Amino acid sequence: MITLTLLHPVQSTPVQSWSFEQDPAIRIGRAVDNHVVLYSAVVSRYHVEVRLTDNQWEVVNLGTNGTYLGLAEKV
Repeated sequence: MITLTLLHPVQSTPVQSWSFEQDPAIRIGRAVDNHVVLYSAVVSRYHVEVRLTDNQWEVVNLGTNGTYLGLAEKV
């Protein structure tokens, strides 16, 4: 299982979160056929994909705007 959380850009407080239990790949972007749809001009239509590879999550940038990550591990 993986949970993705969108944080407010200034206050770093959670705005929205999504949980996925069995998806081997999660697509994020502006296009409506993504698993996570973000309505922002700085997000590409197909921006990033999070893939489960060999029991590890891998982040693959798909867009031209670049992708910034903040990773947190729940203990």
